[in-house]
Amino acid sequence: KVLRGTDTDDLVGQMVETLKNASQIDAVLADLIALVRVSRVPLGFLAGVMNRGYATLVIQRAMGVLVAGSPEDAEHEIETCAAREHFNREVVVDASAVVTLTGLSDPNSLTGQYLSLVTPPAAMLGLHRSAFDVRGLAGSPGSMRWDTERDSIAITELSDEEFKRLYDRSERVQNYTDRVQVRAVTDRTALPELVKEREHAEWVDVLHLAHEGQLPIWSDDLGLRRIARELG
Repeated sequence: KVLRGTDTDDLVGQMVETLKNASQIDAVLADLIALVRVSRVPLGFLAGVMNRGYATLVIQRAMGVLVAGSPEDAEHEIETCAAREHFNREVVVDASAVVTLTGLSDPNSLTGQYLSLVTPPAAMLGLHRSAFDVRGLAGSPGSMRWDTERDSIAITELSDEEFKRLYDRSERVQNYTDRVQVRAVTDRTALPELVKEREHAEWVDVLHLAHEGQLPIWSDDLGLRRIARELG
């Protein structure tokens, strides 16, 4: 956003007003973020609401550590059994799975158990978008927000080390996409209420593709897996 003012005080005033308005939006998102953190809502849904890339959000660790496994023993057992039952079959992967795979020293020991990894076009575009998002941070000093508790501007710096981590991870994701096949989605009846919300296509089409082909989903987002099971 470009600000224009008559003098420095005017520009600062505009900046403060902009940040205050953004903080009100953040407050509205607080309940949604809480649901994402306990895996009741997919991380991709939050990304769509914030108009950010799902893959980018995972690479940036925007929600902190990504806990892929369920804390509930019964649910964990169901998912472990499902993974075994679908050995030697195609699986649909989402951004969280691809990002995790690029962090392993030997992902082939896992991916080799399956015939192939497929993903919808929207998810592949999201993986590629992450590289552009990260490169756009080059030279950025960080981000600003309005701290309502201190009633002042708060600055979060983007260190050289963190930028290098983001850049290296996004490059590894780009290199890994060659191993993932893109499969078109023709049936979008699993979540019809979100079909027209294209900002959610990056994760919703993963569900549609799996539903259409009756394929299992490989995702490190527990919230997404829970919705997938509800949809059968």
